[in-house]
Amino acid sequence: MSAKPLLAVLTLFALVACTAPELREPIETTSTKPPLMFTLAELAIEDASTLPGATGFRDRMRSEWLVEASKEFLDDRLRTGMGEGWLQVTIDEARVLEQPIELEGTAREAITRAPDRVLDALIRVRLAVMGADGLEQSFVQAEVQRRRPILRNTSVMARDAEANRLIGDLLAQFDDELTEAIQQHLNAYLL
Repeated sequence: MSAKPLLAVLTLFALVACTAPELREPIETTSTKPPLMFTLAELAIEDASTLPGATGFRDRMRSEWLVEASKEFLDDRLRTGMGEGWLQVTIDEARVLEQPIELEGTAREAITRAPDRVLDALIRVRLAVMGADGLEQSFVQAEVQRRRPILRNTSVMARDAEANRLIGDLLAQFDDELTEAIQQHLNAYLL
């Protein structure tokens, strides 16, 4: 092998080696609305969500992103600090699963980059007002689900980025659902 092709190959390897890995964009977990202030002493957030046993690595990782983003969001959105008792917030279900779409086998699907999979995200949270005696006074549940198609031959990194955007959109929709549910069923405990 002559020096020029060898130099070109070495230069290519050096460029690839020096390229930084694609960083995951942070998920937007803040609300544009003011915090919901409860007349309770404490806020307790716990994750009780589980995934099916056959869930793959990527789905587990993306679901963990959703759980962490949800905890951040809830901690920022719900405020306590006066009164007795506490607000028990339980994340019952938080998942982001990638599922294949059944294709019809048409010629158009073979030519175009039609979606061949979908990201399915769901969050379900239960809020319970607990009295100073530890008994549940009232509760409400909020749930949101979104699905987003993924085009065929989309890279794993691009699918992860899409999962991040989906989580951000899901939390924005969840914010509206949560606010409405709290104002409708737990209004007596708000400042």
